[in-house]
Amino acid sequence: FFQRMCNARWPYAVLLYSELGREFASRYLTEQAADILERAVGTFDAMKRLPYYAQLHSWQGPYDVNFNEEWFPGAAAIGPVWDKAAVPLAQVLESNFEALRTELGALVDRGLFDELSFEIGR
Repeated sequence: FFQRMCNARWPYAVLLYSELGREFASRYLTEQAADILERAVGTFDAMKRLPYYAQLHSWQGPYDVNFNEEWFPGAAAIGPVWDKAAVPLAQVLESNFEALRTELGALVDRGLFDELSFEIGR
């Protein structure tokens, strides 16, 4: 399993299918998006049947796949891995949390968040 890098191949396959499906959806290619997203779910389900991945209970769907739990055993599935004192950007983001939440909330309320996200991704 490890010699063949299966521990990397499975998650990358899921991530690639998920991102490709998202890209097709953002371009309104609905049939292609549906097909690829079904493959993402199918690949994820097959991966979760393997003993190595069955133990990762926080992974419930393709968008839960991440490498933190594997690379940093014992780290919380949700939350920072690094001490925020070692990451200056984390300190800036936390100290400006309310302003950022207000600005992002306004974008979401006006229906602009997804539109801007898709535009920037192109």
